[in-house]
Amino acid sequence: MKKITKILVDIVRFAVGVLFIFSGMVKLVDPLGTAYKLEEYFEVFHFPEFFNNLSLFLSIAFSAAEVSLGVALIVSWMPTLTTSALLALIVFFTFLTGYSAVTGAVTDCGCFGDFIKLTPWQSFYKDIVLTVLILFLFLMRKQISSGGKVATVLTGIATLFAVLFGVWNYVTLPLFDFRPYKAGNNIWELMQIPPGAPQDVYETILVYRNKKTGEEIEMTSSEFMSRYQEFQDTTVWEFVTSESRLVQKGYTPPIHDFVLLDPSGNDVTAEVLNQSGTYLFIIVYPSRFSIDGLKKVATELTDSDLPVFVLTAFPNDEWEKIERDAGLPTNWKTLYVDATALKTFIRSSPGIVLMNGPVVIDKWHWRTFSKEALQKSLSQIEIIVPDKNTDLNASV
Repeated sequence: MKKITKILVDIVRFAVGVLFIFSGMVKLVDPLGTAYKLEEYFEVFHFPEFFNNLSLFLSIAFSAAEVSLGVALIVSWMPTLTTSALLALIVFFTFLTGYSAVTGAVTDCGCFGDFIKLTPWQSFYKDIVLTVLILFLFLMRKQISSGGKVATVLTGIATLFAVLFGVWNYVTLPLFDFRPYKAGNNIWELMQIPPGAPQDVYETILVYRNKKTGEEIEMTSSEFMSRYQEFQDTTVWEFVTSESRLVQKGYTPPIHDFVLLDPSGNDVTAEVLNQSGTYLFIIVYPSRFSIDGLKKVATELTDSDLPVFVLTAFPNDEWEKIERDAGLPTNWKTLYVDATALKTFIRSSPGIVLMNGPVVIDKWHWRTFSKEALQKSLSQIEIIVPDKNTDLNASV
């Protein structure tokens, strides 16, 4: 019986460890995206503003801790400490996902970054299962033999690697891009709703009040019709209000909030994306914006003949000042875009995107951008651009 229990403990220990390593790594690939998710939680719980300044640090710290504890569990580093820390961490996560599921305050917990999207309830159920498994490991921790000095070394190496990996992905760009704006994707196609795709389904809710008792009754339009004659008695019932409620969500394109507005407020999305030839997007939004980075990009593009569109989420008056301070060329065209869409497009402000028509060819963080890197991508453009028959939606 002890042998069977030991085998079961080892299986659970390995499974939980791998899951925590995986969860931490996919978040460390995009630490800035995880930081944005933390900021959503800070807003929901009304944390002081200064917590937003800690979001990146906490993003890397929490994600690295997941990797570190996952490795520690697998190599049996200090079993009591490891299982205790995991139990505390999963109870905290379960509270957050449970709150999100019940309130709908955060629609995606970011448990697996942008690699796997889970609904709030799926995230909560996942954490409930993990809580049970980790509680089992905590109660059976004496069945886990300590890995000794080797386990200490391996856990230390894993922790250091995780932190450095997260920092590297922040100062450059995510090593793997799981978002719909990744290189090779056709933005215009990913904005379209395919013919025959399910549409949003709404139902009309009517509210009537009983004049005698004050009771209010909510009913669907079909329920109202079945009691139509009853509610025609205006001495008893009075109409209060009606509203449409979403009962079935239809198809949502992978890209649904990318709208380009010119300075006059005109939608020029189709015109810009469906132009022929190559051009550049310089993406600028307030979050972690670097004026020095924008100046560097402008310098690197001094001799470039490519058309340049600056996509910004700054208000018009702020942007005009930034343009002057950065000394941007007058032939760069400014377009205004929602900040969330821009932060999703690229994790850098400024960020540089090489486009060929509606297809993303390459992306750079301002720190790694250079005219040499741009020329290299331009020389390979025929290789990079996907075939017209490629199912671009399948790569999202």
